[in-house]
Amino acid sequence: ETQTTYTIEGPPVRSAVRGRVFEDAVTYWRRDDAGTSAILGSSKGASDDDANPIIGIKVQKRAINQGYGVDVRRRLSHDQKTLISSCIITFDDHRKDIACKQIFRRVE
Repeated sequence: ETQTTYTIEGPPVRSAVRGRVFEDAVTYWRRDDAGTSAILGSSKGASDDDANPIIGIKVQKRAINQGYGVDVRRRLSHDQKTLISSCIITFDDHRKDIACKQIFRRVE
């Protein structure tokens, strides 16, 4: 198991997952980003007074020499008891995208 440190809005970082090397970039996920409404519907972010609030983080992973990329978006619910993670894998050869959504609930 490896541990990787990222800087949000920082330079890309190389990581390894199951023997594959990725170049990862982490950015803030803002409400007005493309694809947000398709993933979240009409859900509002934590600081809705802002013109374009931060609602989570995005991790864009590019598999080095593997022909695909992974876009992961994570956000915490308003009550901070649920983590929602969505993932879309896109292929360079134009195969159909693969998408999944995971919901993690805090156990108290």
